[in-house]
Amino acid sequence: MTNYKNRLIVTFVTISGLSFGVVSVQNAVTKLVGVPAWSFDVLLIIGLAAAILGALLILMPILTKPFLNVRYELELAGESDLKAVHVLAKDEIGDSVITLKSLREWHHANPTVLWVVRRYARSLIFPSSKIVGFFSVVPITKDAAEKLFKNREGAFHVTIESIVPAGTPPAAWYVSALAAKGDFIRGRTVQQLLAYANAKASEATLFLAAPTTEDGLRVAQNNGFVPTDSTTPPLETIFYRKFGEPSQGKATSTIAIGDAA
Repeated sequence: MTNYKNRLIVTFVTISGLSFGVVSVQNAVTKLVGVPAWSFDVLLIIGLAAAILGALLILMPILTKPFLNVRYELELAGESDLKAVHVLAKDEIGDSVITLKSLREWHHANPTVLWVVRRYARSLIFPSSKIVGFFSVVPITKDAAEKLFKNREGAFHVTIESIVPAGTPPAAWYVSALAAKGDFIRGRTVQQLLAYANAKASEATLFLAAPTTEDGLRVAQNNGFVPTDSTTPPLETIFYRKFGEPSQGKATSTIAIGDAA
């Protein structure tokens, strides 16, 4: 895209330069070739248009770059946000993330499973908004929580049946994904996730997570999540934390999991 834009700039500048060059020697060209005078007016208009278009291509990245009144808002993801979230997840986590089809099925089963961090800003001429981070916290049934807690298998395949409908207290929460553009936004997204978890702890205190990357593992460990099995490699086990209570600090193989209402 950048190379294409650069070629357009060169083309417009060249056209503009040639047009102005020909117009500047109008008298000599008229005597030599016999070109009608109105044709130089056309060339002048073409030259001006090419110069304006070239200048716009150069200035647009500056004029449209969003850097004024920047703010970040945590918002419940809508149906129209799912594709952008999936692209961000693939870019930041990799191809092992949940498919767009499954993401839509989860969202249909419970529209509160996905939250986005949206950046609002203004450029010199336009307002803009963009999804720069997200996290997914899935409310799950007691059966699903027990299976996740005891066995990593199936951690990436939360079924529709295991998702608790909106408005029904779950037995536990499954932090299925978190991704963001850059360290600064990732830090903000993590803080938003922790604030959300603390707010939802009145419904169920147990939060489960299955880190799939070293970055994800570091985020989990740095924020009070501990492995359910310390003998298993960290990226092959489930981590947990009970919000509303002090951090556990050590692994355990048993924990009480409440029933969903």
